[in-house]
Amino acid sequence: MTGKFVMMTIAMMAISNAKTLQVGGRSLEVPEPDGFVEVTPEMPGLYGITRGIVDPDNETLAYFIPSEMADAAKAGQATPPKKYFVLKVQGNTEFVALDAAGFGGLVAGVKSSNQMISEEMKSQLGDDYSPAAVVKLRGVAALPPHQESDVVFAYSMLTNSGAFGQPMMSATTSYANVAGKMLILHAYGEESDLEWTRSAAGAWTKAVLAANPKPPASGLANSAATSAGEQFGGGDLKSGVIGAVVGVVLAVLVLGLKKRKKA
Repeated sequence: MTGKFVMMTIAMMAISNAKTLQVGGRSLEVPEPDGFVEVTPEMPGLYGITRGIVDPDNETLAYFIPSEMADAAKAGQATPPKKYFVLKVQGNTEFVALDAAGFGGLVAGVKSSNQMISEEMKSQLGDDYSPAAVVKLRGVAALPPHQESDVVFAYSMLTNSGAFGQPMMSATTSYANVAGKMLILHAYGEESDLEWTRSAAGAWTKAVLAANPKPPASGLANSAATSAGEQFGGGDLKSGVIGAVVGVVLAVLVLGLKKRKKA
């Protein structure tokens, strides 16, 4: 009874501060990450910037910044966030209902693609291989998965912008089968925040899962999902670069807005 009560309490708390999103014709409840708020049209500078960033492989649903930045963002005086979250839905499965096998197939495809890229980098770099060296070469280096279940698959990465010479960032990406929809939850932080991104992404993922129904008992066939995952896996590392650049572009453009205000 105690365990069930705790789960019900978590679900109720999650729903109380959740945003309802339409994903592939289905309503999903998405709680804000703890201590963060969604970037909304009332935050003109940040909202305009985030909506101008396009991920060609996935649909971006929301950005979240630290709650203490909300007032400044609404006043158009936000400074670049050092930590933020991004919520996406995998583009080629938005209108598909994923069961456990389908989700497993997608995960298998992502793992296969990431592994292939990793082996390619090891072969190319030889004794100089390291995550930092991969970042310098590709802009992003995926680390080994640290969580895998029938509804969640997560790994972290190191990344930087390259073009702007910004310091390295850390991030964690979690794929979650939420009511049959493949949501992608990203947590970004500074290079020293790797463990924070893992714990924060994990906590947010749990809250999102608790606020929604379980995945369907049957759905997309495993073979089709694996094929989609392989396509998406390669794209995910590319969008990992895009995700990292988002933080840098966000910082550069916000600073630009602040300078224009002063002028």
